[in-house]
Amino acid sequence: MLETTVGQLFDKAVRQHPDRIAVKDQLRNITYAELEKEVNGFANALIRLGIRQGDRVALWIYNSIEYIVADFAIAKIGGVRVPLNQFLSTHEVQYRLLDSGAKAIICSPEWISPVQTLLQNFPYDVLVINAGKEPVNGVVTMQQLIENSDFENPAVSIGQEDLVAIMYTGGTTGRSKGVMHTHKSTIALMYSEIVEFELERGGVMLHVAPLPHAAGFLILPGLLRGGTHILHQGFSPRAFCETVEREQVNFTFLVPTMIYHILDLPERKQYDLSSLKTIVYGAAPMAPARIKQALEVFGPVLVQIYSQMEVANQTAILTKDDHLSAQGEEKRLASCGREIILSQVRIVNAAGEDLGPGEVGELVTRGPHMMKGYWQLEEETAKTMQNGWLHTGDMAYRDEHGYIYMVDRKKDMIISGGFNVYTTTVESVLFQHPAVKQAAVIGVPDEKWGEAVKAVVVVHPETGISEGELIAFCKSRLSSYEVPKSIDIVDSIPVTAYGKVDKKALRAPYWLGLVRQVN
Repeated sequence: MLETTVGQLFDKAVRQHPDRIAVKDQLRNITYAELEKEVNGFANALIRLGIRQGDRVALWIYNSIEYIVADFAIAKIGGVRVPLNQFLSTHEVQYRLLDSGAKAIICSPEWISPVQTLLQNFPYDVLVINAGKEPVNGVVTMQQLIENSDFENPAVSIGQEDLVAIMYTGGTTGRSKGVMHTHKSTIALMYSEIVEFELERGGVMLHVAPLPHAAGFLILPGLLRGGTHILHQGFSPRAFCETVEREQVNFTFLVPTMIYHILDLPERKQYDLSSLKTIVYGAAPMAPARIKQALEVFGPVLVQIYSQMEVANQTAILTKDDHLSAQGEEKRLASCGREIILSQVRIVNAAGEDLGPGEVGELVTRGPHMMKGYWQLEEETAKTMQNGWLHTGDMAYRDEHGYIYMVDRKKDMIISGGFNVYTTTVESVLFQHPAVKQAAVIGVPDEKWGEAVKAVVVVHPETGISEGELIAFCKSRLSSYEVPKSIDIVDSIPVTAYGKVDKKALRAPYWLGLVRQVN
């Protein structure tokens, strides 16, 4: 990798196509040359405000040009960005600011007042910058700072092992942890995305998922390929379809629930979506039946990724060709694919010994895009990173062709009557029922079984399906100890700020007051 830092790679990207449109958001368009000018201007402004190399700067900004400008400006001065998802509560934001020791926060106008309120009781001063155009509560705007800045490339000496970001995990299984990524790990990841996603030159990329999470890693790869990024501040299936047709979008990243909403949009057939060449999906499992439906609607454009923030976006991939070949072997649609070029993946037992095809164990991985560790959590880092391998906490197996099948999170596995029940096994059966739109399975305390299998499902309302009918369906397809003892039919299933099913929230009412969530 020739470039040492994210800033150097950004400079290479923007100078190749100065007059081409780099980014469009809901308010304006910006060329590559204009983007370079704003990034340099804001970087120099941050230096004048006292932000120094290694300082953490939080970003609580909707998808916008300002987010991208702030992101690269922080990287250019050796700062460490702390991206905050738009769906976080102020309590969660406060935790991340305190835990990271953020020196500044750049936020969208609507969050300035809540931020100022939570900062009133902070143990130290935090600089607040307004990402909007109009003044709010006297807070200086990015635009004001850029207009009064100089536009030379900031002269800061940065090393490839220096931190560029602290990315907080969703905390679905416990406390949210700050994942530390360096310039080196981030550049490795971005090169890998160009290869694995087969990013074409001059592509049009639509972003409806929040940039503070996995989607943000796609910005620089797209710029390196001379593409145009289109940013939406939220997801609407109708707006998505309109934009794809109008802008001839050929690449997007979606979480499964977004794909479901598009598939279920009554007027979907009114839109021409034929320009789409790649739909990358991930962050949560997708029901094989829905994958087949998506292939019928969109064509052979689906790419599934499996990973976690510790090795962001890149561990295993189910390619477009894999989706097509699975037409004759539908079980493969339940796979998350095979390891990417950049990764090494093993399935190991509790002793760290390699397991054979079909044997369930923990998935461990390593590669140059692996995190440096967890921020200020040395014990957690030591538990997760052992002998150079990252222990994912995901239980999986490989088939004889090398395809990886996720079985469960270690912490999501249910032990009922002494038997291990993998929640994804039960969920996959529920998804086979045509009435089921979404499903999540958890363990709840039970005096007889220790833990009882419980399912929570969203169904198509017109079906009138009952709990008893769904349990009977499961009995015909599962071992007796895997069958849910109860099924709740609900209007919606809670998800985290990152689009994953929030099983911690689902379990909480049942385990309230108990010391541990294992019975």
